[in-house]
Amino acid sequence: MEGFRDPTLLSRVATVALGAYAVSKTFTAIMWFIDPGAIAAVGVGAILYLVALLACYVLVAMWIYRTNANAHLFSDDVTITPGWSVGWFFVPFANLVMPFRGVRETWQESHEAAGRFEEVDSPLLGWWWGLWIATNIVSNMAGMFGGYNPDALEAAPYVNLAAAAMSVASSLVLIQLMRRLNSAQLAASQGSVFA
Repeated sequence: MEGFRDPTLLSRVATVALGAYAVSKTFTAIMWFIDPGAIAAVGVGAILYLVALLACYVLVAMWIYRTNANAHLFSDDVTITPGWSVGWFFVPFANLVMPFRGVRETWQESHEAAGRFEEVDSPLLGWWWGLWIATNIVSNMAGMFGGYNPDALEAAPYVNLAAAAMSVASSLVLIQLMRRLNSAQLAASQGSVFA
């Protein structure tokens, strides 16, 4: 299919970044929970977490852009452009709905083009978006409780652990979503050659 770009390598690299993000966030939360005085270990974990988080932002955004661009090749029914499928994440209030719509359109049109009609309305999308929103809320609460500050509220280590657990769950669901969408797009691109 002319113009189709395989998203597999991007998703594999994003998967590594998501794994590093989840591990570093969990390590930092556990270290702070066990010994708030372990500033050096928490600091190293926080630096690794920040690097992994930034890598996730960039790589997942690139993957979303690429898969949306591919979905436009499969169908004229995709209404959100590749640029806006990423851009909506940065628009206040709209970022609560529009990024989900962009990924859902990409998912649905890719699965239809692949002939995988039973997966067009997968609950995986809802799980991904719900965990994304919940992770952001709990992570913001952790910051309001003091995060990893020595003067943090007494409940902060517990909220940090909850945020880490939600981050792991969110990352695992996103990895599954990327794998399944990649598979559908590859099948759709190969099927269209013979159409």
